[in-house]
Amino acid sequence: MRDTSSWRERLSNALWKVWPSETDLNKTTFCDVELGLYLLSQLAPEAPAKSLWVLLTGYQFPVTEAQNWSEEQRHMLGNARHILTQFRSEYSWEKAIRRYRQINELEVLRGYDIDEKLEHFSAREVSICSEREEIYADTLSKPLKHRRKTIKWAEAGSYECPDGKYRRTVRIPEELVLPLPKGHNLEGKTQREAIAVSWEDLMETARWMDSLSGDRWEQRLSRVRLELFDPDNDSLAPAETLTLDGLMHLIGMVSSGKSTLMDILAVWAAKQKLHVTIVVGDVVGALNRAKLFARLGISVAPILGASNRERHTNRLHRTLTAEEPLAQLEQEHIGFQWLSTACPLSELRSDVSVPFKMGKQPCLNLTAIADSDEENSDGANKSKTPKTYACPIYSACPFHQAQRDLVDASIWIATPASLVYPRVAPQINSEYIRFAELVYRHSNLVIVDETDQVQVQLDSLFCPSQKLFGSGGDSWLGQIQQQVVQQLNQQGRGQLADTDVNSWCQAHGMLQMAMNRIYALIFKQEPALDPWIKQEQYFTDWLILSKLAIKLSGAPKDSRDNHSGYRKLMGLFESYIDDPLGNRSKSRLSELTQQAILKDTNDNLLGEDLKQWIVENKQADVSLTEEQLKEVILQLAFALLVAVLQSLINQLLRDWKYVESPLRLEGQSSMLFHSPPRDYEAIIPAAPMGNVLGFQYLKSSDSKGGDLRFFKCMGVGRWLLLHLHELFAAEGIVGPHVLLLSGTSWAGTSPGYHVQVPVAGVLRSPEEELKAIEDSTFEFNPFYDKEGRPISVSGAGQRRVAALKEILDKLAKPGGLGGDSRLERERDELPESRQRILLLVGSYDQAKVAQEHLENLRPDWRGQTVRLVPDDDEFESQWLGNESSLQRGIVHKFASTGAWILIAPLMAIERGHNILNEENKAAIGAAYFLVRPHPRPDDISYAIHSIARWAIANYANTALLASKCEAGLPTIDGAGNSFRDRAYRRWRYLLSLPMIYSTLPNKDTNSDLKAVSWNQLVSIWQVIGRLIRGGSPANVVFCDAAFARRTAFQEDRGDEPQTSLLVSIKQLLSPYFATDSESCITERERELVRALYGPFYSAIKDIGGIDEEV
Repeated sequence: MRDTSSWRERLSNALWKVWPSETDLNKTTFCDVELGLYLLSQLAPEAPAKSLWVLLTGYQFPVTEAQNWSEEQRHMLGNARHILTQFRSEYSWEKAIRRYRQINELEVLRGYDIDEKLEHFSAREVSICSEREEIYADTLSKPLKHRRKTIKWAEAGSYECPDGKYRRTVRIPEELVLPLPKGHNLEGKTQREAIAVSWEDLMETARWMDSLSGDRWEQRLSRVRLELFDPDNDSLAPAETLTLDGLMHLIGMVSSGKSTLMDILAVWAAKQKLHVTIVVGDVVGALNRAKLFARLGISVAPILGASNRERHTNRLHRTLTAEEPLAQLEQEHIGFQWLSTACPLSELRSDVSVPFKMGKQPCLNLTAIADSDEENSDGANKSKTPKTYACPIYSACPFHQAQRDLVDASIWIATPASLVYPRVAPQINSEYIRFAELVYRHSNLVIVDETDQVQVQLDSLFCPSQKLFGSGGDSWLGQIQQQVVQQLNQQGRGQLADTDVNSWCQAHGMLQMAMNRIYALIFKQEPALDPWIKQEQYFTDWLILSKLAIKLSGAPKDSRDNHSGYRKLMGLFESYIDDPLGNRSKSRLSELTQQAILKDTNDNLLGEDLKQWIVENKQADVSLTEEQLKEVILQLAFALLVAVLQSLINQLLRDWKYVESPLRLEGQSSMLFHSPPRDYEAIIPAAPMGNVLGFQYLKSSDSKGGDLRFFKCMGVGRWLLLHLHELFAAEGIVGPHVLLLSGTSWAGTSPGYHVQVPVAGVLRSPEEELKAIEDSTFEFNPFYDKEGRPISVSGAGQRRVAALKEILDKLAKPGGLGGDSRLERERDELPESRQRILLLVGSYDQAKVAQEHLENLRPDWRGQTVRLVPDDDEFESQWLGNESSLQRGIVHKFASTGAWILIAPLMAIERGHNILNEENKAAIGAAYFLVRPHPRPDDISYAIHSIARWAIANYANTALLASKCEAGLPTIDGAGNSFRDRAYRRWRYLLSLPMIYSTLPNKDTNSDLKAVSWNQLVSIWQVIGRLIRGGSPANVVFCDAAFARRTAFQEDRGDEPQTSLLVSIKQLLSPYFATDSESCITERERELVRALYGPFYSAIKDIGGIDEEV
């Protein structure tokens, strides 16, 4: 985070003396507007004044004005993106410059004239702070310093510190005042040489690793073949040297040795004194990789956040217990040293022996008792905040071990979340800096594992969404309510003795009441609410209240900000939104909100009070009929309830860490918790349609209520991945070389998995392994109920569970005359070391249902079936001795459980863990897809990934950007308006798209049906990847009739992409394996698809059981 405010001081001091008291434009906005206009005058002096916001969005549009910018001009824009983040939307910038030019009191102060159309602007001579242009030039041309948090270290003595609502006393002895910790070098590099490593050097490194660990590194690497594209054509050729220079994208089929290459390359680089950062999918994976490097004597440390320590510790315990069940009290893992929750100050408390709660340790919040007494005794100083000090034990504190170890570590291991959220501790560096920037400045090489999955995670981090309420029992707040009530009842509400827990529970209870009122309003199907509860619409408190302000003021919609009545109402509404329950200061609207929560809108008193407020606050010249007044009353009530809902959700998320343990809410956290820090607004482009947040109501197709979901689109998350090598290039700092690795990151039109970086090369498995994998078989085998109807789980609605059980009956019931069941026959035909079967379902709940049904149906199978459970499963299955379930993080131990059936959700097992037998081959020989995979109707992720892919694909699309430009060339304002308008239309289309497979559009090569099919192809192939390790063929059976409906229903016409996901996938891949030279598919694309999906296509083109439409 940069210091973006101190530059104003010189200007503000001069303006302070003459600043008019009667103006609603503050000095900060005044200074920022002029800085923006100065920037525009330096970058595009002929561009309209209103176009500045386009430059601040972060997209590198190929506009005519930018063609000849110098490095200095690009640096100016980079600085402005840090300072002027509030102007990244057309509305906010135009609103600011309109106010700037229209306030008469500022006439003598304004440094710029702007015409009425907000197009032409020019500098004017001013006598007050006449040197302001020099200030603007210095601000934009000089490096922006980081904000700093200067801390004062405590010395020996007695200190007070907060502990909830109490203050505790600690006494620090002289011997615990330790030397200060080392800090990171933040200078960065102005140039980096390319990294070149020969394959022989990697083999030599592998042999060195074997000499220390005996993990067969040389053998594993020897089976990997590297092929790179010839820069002059589209052909692949064997390569003996890997050269990393900037961003490089390598792909390799599942099981091709990508992880092996990553680990050996990291070790080689560390031995060459290069700094490496590895990005993996989860924390336990990061800790296990750290253990690997530490065993080799290489200094390593993980990048971890301070929250979720207990959860990560439990996960690590479970992993180790699965490996050594009899050594639960003697577990050793280097990861534990970075997951400690211990606070040394807890042992120095003089009043109580209870340790400080995690997250409430007074690391930076010690107040010397002498200082405190002095402040209290000196009346003149009573209003001053006492000085606070940092704990002097930091250099040996176990809680902060990871932060300290990172300073000297040669290898850092991060997850996408730990790159984005945590910052370097102020005890290490006083500068506010996130780890993503530190990696950019410090690392020579960044290796990203499972790049496509990391891309999906980053998109979601910057655009989190959640189903809040709805039917089906899977809504976040519905599950939270059940757990809270259960835990409070079990402990006699004893948790409420904690002030933080009590406050959170009060907010939670009020939120549930507010939601009941909102649903009650929706169910009345009042036409007044139609603009907000239609499926394609999203709404927020501000949007609803803004429309009400227009209606009650009579302001023209297009120029509402110039209307005094509108501004007055919005002033009331915006103050209210900040405090809808009146916790800080009471208002009439906050009183009405509490009434709206407690009373139905049909209540006469509430209706009269709302009516009175409307009549008192509307413009006198605005007349409303009785019918219009009734509509406005309903809309105001709805807006007040939405405002309090939004406020209470924020409170629950903010204070979650205080209740997670007391109410046993581990594993229930939401993606909404983490808004990306504002630091990234300067380097990550805004969402292409503009940053949006809101609620969306999805009406159910049956008679029951619909679902309410919430989303926040704050930027294009994948930009961080695709530009990690150049994020801060505008500051003259060269980034690390970045290697992207994945088995499915070239995925056609998949919005989530396809990584939009050209592929430089391919990693291949040995030919004999590939030939063995090509012996895999696919079969469509639907089952039929007693009436002869095909059994379909997908799309079955309320019959989904019954349909799943019916399929399991067909698979598990003994054959005729007591013969073996279908699954037993399948098992017995597999090679002896691979006689295990994977049953794939749609969720963890379905896995539980399936296991219980199987064991009831076949009691003799008890102990022979295992279901996968989440890592945070409350039952803590495996490490408490329950052998019927297995945490996702230790699924690789399945082969040692003695069971032969594993039941798992498809998305939980698609990648990340190899399930091997003693021969180091895939332990599972067959997989049965009991459910056809498909996005949930209430899942917004398809829209989020689609709009992110659209943004990357189109921000340099000259034809699209010039669609609103007169000369046919993209200009700043024309490009910005064209891009955002097209993106907004695309976003609205995606939000309104029913995620029903058979209805998805399929008219062109970029159709939604094809995009969804590419997504599912990746997921299915990643799952099958668990079955083909070590060159093992797999038997795959698709049981859900929804995989090929026409065939299952025995219709006259065969299946086509619209009716069969399997046919769709087959037709997607087929052109890449055809020999037709007239195809629009390039030779490079053929090479890539054949390398990644060759065995998959070999199996699916010959799939049995499907009648395909010719």
